Amino acid sequence: MDKKLIVDIVIVLSALGVSISVFFLLKQLFAKLFARAPDLQIQINKNLKKRLSYGPKQKELAKLGIMYRLNDYDLTPGRYAIIKSIASAVLVLLDILLFGTNPLYIVIAAILGYFLLDFYYKHENKSDNDEIERDINRVYIVLNVSLNSNIYIVDALVQAAEVARCDRLKKELMILSQNLSQKSILAEEAIQTFSNHFNSSTIRSFCNLLRAYFLYGDTDSYSKDLVNSVANSAKAQAIKDQNDMENKGQALTMAFFVIIIFAVVYVVISSFSSMGSIF
Repeated sequence: MDKKLIVDIVIVLSALGVSISVFFLLKQLFAKLFARAPDLQIQINKNLKKRLSYGPKQKELAKLGIMYRLNDYDLTPGRYAIIKSIASAVLVLLDILLFGTNPLYIVIAAILGYFLLDFYYKHENKSDNDEIERDINRVYIVLNVSLNSNIYIVDALVQAAEVARCDRLKKELMILSQNLSQKSILAEEAIQTFSNHFNSSTIRSFCNLLRAYFLYGDTDSYSKDLVNSVANSAKAQAIKDQNDMENKGQALTMAFFVIIIFAVVYVVISSFSSMGSIF
């Protein structure tokens, strides 16, 4: 292997290692800073409240699963802005190590680094919603069987969490079960908190069913709603799977035709070139 290539690989790996180390060091530094100086955190949040609509912004952190992924359900917009700034600084440092101090590259790296986490968390939230679509049938079925067996709703939710394959749904169902078991928390508050941690129509429908259970106080009526929900959810999932397969088929067909077109164009250009044309 070329020595220069080996040196370049070592430099890139070293730069990545340094960047990752700096990221975690800065993260720990800011964590200690905010632990010792809460007034600074409050001031940052006040400024963001004026400019970024603090209430809706914090709700978005919950709905997109950012609080879940950072394991911080008290995450504020101020703290999240600091984390994004750290990510931006790390990417700028990596850019400087690899490409030097080109101002244009630094600006691009800073902007990309700041918004990179937003793109990542939105992508992960979409993946979670797809998993939840597949999980919800199992959750409905377990709840239906458990409640018809006279198992208390709190325990039924724990059993439903055990069959869920989506880690986020599993954890949130456990939290919901714990909140419902607390006498100091109203059922509606616990359900709404659970709903606020997702950006999913499937979860909203599930929460409406839970509200119906506490409203009816009648397992038979609730079971009928569950059976209907299972059927509707299964039908919706089947339609979604069919659409996904059709979209993938169309994408593959399109890719095939694009390759054929490029091949034909290449052959035509090569033919003209061999004939001494202007091509």
